[in-house]
Parts: sequence; structure tokens; C-alpha cells
Amino acid sequence: MAACFFCGSALGLFLLWSGAVGGLAFVAAFLGDLGVGAEFDIIAYMVSRYFGLHAFGEIYSYVFAAFTLGGVIGPPLMGIGFDSTGSYSPVLGGFVVTTLMAVGLLTQLGPYRVWEVTAEPVVAVGVSGA
Repeated sequence: MAACFFCGSALGLFLLWSGAVGGLAFVAAFLGDLGVGAEFDIIAYMVSRYFGLHAFGEIYSYVFAAFTLGGVIGPPLMGIGFDSTGSYSPVLGGFVVTTLMAVGLLTQLGPYRVWEVTAEPVVAVGVSGA
């Protein structure tokens, strides 16, 4: 399912890269934002499935920091690309390629690990029987 959302995001980026205007530009923005919105939920889900819940908070924070760093780097990269070439096309093309590479890597993750629940018995401390 994640690959479908990210392919939609790549399609939106491709439409912008190809010069979509008017209503098609809105479709492109919708597809791109659909992928970004899905990432929030997919990050938490996949971290819990592939790494378990023992260190979920720590691992999730690293992955979310990388996600946020991408959001911070993207806009200046677009600006630098436009200033140096006079067009957003080279950077958008790079975003399409890297998004498709990410989808390819995502499809290679394999099945989730099976995490066994290790529950310790509950022992009442200091409770009287009467």
C-alpha cells in the first residue's frame, strides 16, 4: 500500500516536472501531498513492524528526524536549482528519480518480523488476603 501512495507522489512530481498547468497542476499537487500525508502514518507503522516496540520511540524519532530533514532541505534545493538553471525541472526530475528509487527499496523490505510478546507474571506486593 505504501508503494502505491509513493508512486502516486512520484506521478504528481512527474506531472509538475513535465510542466502541468491549470487543473492538472492541482491534480499533481494533490498526488504529491497524498504521498507526504501517507508518510506520517506509514513511518510509525513500519517502524513498529520491523523493529518492534521495545525501542519504538527512539527509532521512530531517528526516522522522523530524517523525514523532517528532507522537508527542510527540499525547498532551498528547489530555490538553488531555479537560481542556477532558471527552471525547477532539474530538481523536480531528481525528486522523481529519488522517489522511484525509494519505492524500489520499499518493495525489497520483505516480510515483517514476528515479535514475540514477553510478558512477566504480575505479582501483588504488599496486598493482604483479608
